[in-house]
Amino acid sequence: MPSAGFPVTPLVKTFRNPPTGRDAQSERLTQLKKFVAKPAPLVRQFTESVEAVEKQFNCSQPFYPSAHTFGSKPDGTPHGERLTATVDVAKRLSKRSRWVVEGDRSLDFGYLDRELELARAKPGTPYPSGSGANLVLDLFLANTSDRTPILCELKIGTDQDSYYALLQLLCLAAYAVPASQRARLVLWGSRPDRVLTEEVAGRPIPPIDLYLLMLRPPKTRLYPEITEEAKKLSEQLIRQPEIAMYVRRIAWLLAEDHNGALKISAEAVHQRRRGAPHRP
Repeated sequence: MPSAGFPVTPLVKTFRNPPTGRDAQSERLTQLKKFVAKPAPLVRQFTESVEAVEKQFNCSQPFYPSAHTFGSKPDGTPHGERLTATVDVAKRLSKRSRWVVEGDRSLDFGYLDRELELARAKPGTPYPSGSGANLVLDLFLANTSDRTPILCELKIGTDQDSYYALLQLLCLAAYAVPASQRARLVLWGSRPDRVLTEEVAGRPIPPIDLYLLMLRPPKTRLYPEITEEAKKLSEQLIRQPEIAMYVRRIAWLLAEDHNGALKISAEAVHQRRRGAPHRP
C-alpha cells in the first residue's frame, strides 16, 4: 500500500549528482548533449520516477504548515523591491491576476503560490537520504485560459545553469503527476478565484505545463550554450509519448525588470503533438 514515506527516484539520483568543480560547466554540457542526442535514458528515468511515486507515496497533506506571506528581508528591504530571490519575483507576480506572455498569449498565467515542498509529509520525520524530498518548487502558477496547473522553476542570474533547472523541474513534475498527487495539487493549490483543472470520472487525467522563467540570464562562459542545448532537450522530451502523457508543454520564458514592473516574454515553447497519448 502507498504510504507517506517518500521513494528515492532514479531522476533525483541524476539531479543530485551533477558534474562539479572547475570543469563542471563543460562536463554538464557534454552530458546534456548526450541526452539531446539520445533522450531515452532520461525519459526512462522520468517514467520510473513517476511509477515509484505512484506506488509508494500517497499523501494529501498541504505542502507547508502555514500560509505564505510577504514582508521584508532581514535587511529591511520589502519583498519585491529588488529581484534577488524567489520571494521577490513571487511578490511582483502576486500583484496581478493575469500576466501576459509576449509572443505567445496561450502561455498567459496567474500566480498561485511559491516555494512548495511537493513531497512534504509527516512533518518532523526525516526523509531517506538522497530522496530529494526536500526539493522545493519555486513558483506555482495556473494558465488563465484553461486553468491548467503550471510548475515553474525560476533561474536568477548565475545561481545555477539551465540544464540544472530543467532537471529539477522534471524531478518536481515526477512528484506532481501521479493521480493522487495531481489531485493534491488541485486540493491545496486552487484558490476560490482560480480552481485548477481536475480529474473527471471517465475522462483522461489532464496534463500539466512546465515553465522555466529566466531573470538576468548570464551571457558569459558556457551559460548561453547550455541554455540553448537545454531548450533542445526540452523539445526532444515533449516529443516522447511517455512524457507527453503527463506534460502538455515545456515553455522557456524571459523576465525583465522595467523600473519595478515585470515584462515577460516567450523564448521557446515546445508542445506535445496533436494526437499524443492521454493518461487513462
